[in-house]
Amino acid sequence: MQLTKQQLSSLKLFFTDKPVKKVYLFGSYARGEADENSDVDLYVELDAAKIETAWEFFDMWENVQQLLNKKVDFASKLSKYIQPKVDAEKILIYERE
Repeated sequence: MQLTKQQLSSLKLFFTDKPVKKVYLFGSYARGEADENSDVDLYVELDAAKIETAWEFFDMWENVQQLLNKKVDFASKLSKYIQPKVDAEKILIYERE
C-alpha cells in the first residue's frame, strides 16, 4: 500500500504556506510495506525562524491526519539511534522552493 498521487499532491499543497523546509515519508509507507492499519510516518524539517509556537506543529499534525484520513506520526527531531534508519529509507515528499 502506498500514498496515492492525490494524497501526495494534497500534502504538498498543504505544506506550501507552513513553516516547513522539507517533509520526508519514512517507515512502512516508504518501504512499500504498509497495509490498511499502518500509520503514516513523516519527518518534518521545521523553519525555526518562521514557526511561532509549538501549537503550530500540533495543528499541522492534526490537519494532516484529517487530510489523509489516517493516523500520522510527525517527527521533527530524532534520536541519534533512530536517525540513521530514517535516513536510509526516507523519501522527500515536499521541499520549499
